[in-house]
Parts: sequence; structure tokens; C-alpha cells
Amino acid sequence: QGFTVKRIMTIGDPKEEIVRIADEEKVNVIVIGYHGKGLLERILEMGSTAKAVIRNAKCPVLVVKRERGES
Repeated sequence: QGFTVKRIMTIGDPKEEIVRIADEEKVNVIVIGYHGKGLLERILEMGSTAKAVIRNAKCPVLVVKRERGES
């Protein structure tokens, strides 16, 4: 049917805050972006924030490639 997106701003270490807020808000999925060029680069050089969120999140994490210049 669709989904709801909620934007939350907080101060702290993104690796910890993303997982903490996802737990508090009982989210169904976390979507996080990374800068990379291909599958191998994504596997080997994914950013430390994305890696930490994948390791520590209790819900699924969808990692999407961001084009250079996108925020």
C-alpha cells in the first residue's frame, strides 16, 4: 500500500544514532546511501557508517548507491 518516511535530526555518532533511533521508532527497514562504483567496491570499501549500521541494526538495511554530488 505504500510506506511512511520520517526524517529525524539528532546529534551524535551516526553509526550509533541511526541504529538507536531505528530501535526506538520500531522501523521496518533502514535505507542508507553510500558512494561507490561497483559491486566489488561496494563489498570491500563500503563506508564505515553503512557497515556499522548493517552489523548492528535489528531490522533489514537497504544500501543504495548515491551519485557523486547527491546528499
